[in-house]
Amino acid sequence: MANKKDQPLKEGQSADFEKNLTSLEQIVKDLESGKLSLEDGLSKFESGVELYKKCKDFLSQAEKKIKLLTEDLKEEGLSMQSSDAENENN
Repeated sequence: MANKKDQPLKEGQSADFEKNLTSLEQIVKDLESGKLSLEDGLSKFESGVELYKKCKDFLSQAEKKIKLLTEDLKEEGLSMQSSDAENENN
C-alpha cells in the first residue's frame, strides 16, 4: 500500500495547506499568550502537532513534485539540445 506521503498532490490541497498553516499560526499565538488553562493549552498543542504534520507532508509532496518537474526539464533540455545539434549538422 502506498504511503500517504508518496501520493501526488491533488487540486485543493494548496487551499487546505493555507488553511492549516493559518490555523497553526493562531494556535502558536494562543499558546504564546499564556492565557490558556493547562488543559486547553495541551489540547491546542495536540491540534498544532497534527496541523504541523499535515503541513510538513504537503511540503514534502510539493518538493518531490518540483524535483520531478525539474528533472523532466533537464532531460527535455538535453534532448532538445541534441536535436538542435543534429539539425545544425544536416
